Amino acid sequence: MRVYVESCYEEGCALERELAAVTEQRDEALSDLEFRRDLFKLQEQQLNDVRAERDELAEAARTLPDYDAGLLNDFGGGDAGWWQDYIRAEIGRANEYWRAALAAVKGGLQ
Repeated sequence: MRVYVESCYEEGCALERELAAVTEQRDEALSDLEFRRDLFKLQEQQLNDVRAERDELAEAARTLPDYDAGLLNDFGGGDAGWWQDYIRAEIGRANEYWRAALAAVKGGLQ
């Protein structure tokens, strides 16, 4: 009978140690899961903040007026009309280029 009791005691101790190890593993897994959940929430909030800022910047860029070279004079003589047209055309192409580039960036971030 004594051998049986000692055997049961040893088996109970082994089961208790095994239970403690499994409980420790479970606690570590839960802790890791909670960390990952909190990290995901933080990353999700950061992503939402970046998206909101991107949308604000895109709206601000859409409402920017084109650059205006102002009045161009022809005090220097020569073919000033051609140069004035050339400068205005270059400014227009630059405005179109940056608007298209902004649209491409905005489209790529969505």
